[in-house]
Amino acid sequence: MRERIQRYNIVCGVVNSETSGYHETITQFYLKVIVYFLEQHDVSQSIDQLAESLIQAWGNRNLPLSYYSKDRLMSKEARQHWVEPDLARMPGA
Repeated sequence: MRERIQRYNIVCGVVNSETSGYHETITQFYLKVIVYFLEQHDVSQSIDQLAESLIQAWGNRNLPLSYYSKDRLMSKEARQHWVEPDLARMPGA
């Protein structure tokens, strides 16, 4: 996932650095949310139905900030490596 997002960023002219581009913790956060969501739902539904339900339940743009302080989430460490939330436990944890 990391390499594909980084390549996509490059194609779009986005620099992957310590302060911009790919963000490991945000990527892993959303992957964990998706896994949790799928564990709670009937996956025999169409992908469109699942996606709509996922967006309704977890689609808040600021969702990571419910689990992370802004300083922690925007740190160089969080951009480069997974860091645990400091405000709330991850869903399903």
